[in-house]
Amino acid sequence: MIRVNELVEPELSDILRKRYQSESVAITISEVKVSPDLHDARVFVSIIGDEETATQKLRWLRTKAVEIREEVGRRIVLKFLPKFEYVLD
Repeated sequence: MIRVNELVEPELSDILRKRYQSESVAITISEVKVSPDLHDARVFVSIIGDEETATQKLRWLRTKAVEIREEVGRRIVLKFLPKFEYVLD
């Protein structure tokens, strides 16, 4: 699982930086934990700003979850592509 975690984390960061530059400026992916069955993953994010900004950015991130997951699927070949759950770190 460590290899999968280390594979997914930089891809998520890269997608955020390239596709959503203005929206993701305050968001940092700090850790990814993929479940052993590869069906679910918790993505721990740090968000710069006050609590209201953090809540707003986390809500935005959750609305883009499907698009981000599809892009990760194009970049990484896995038996199962996990569903990402975004959690404040």
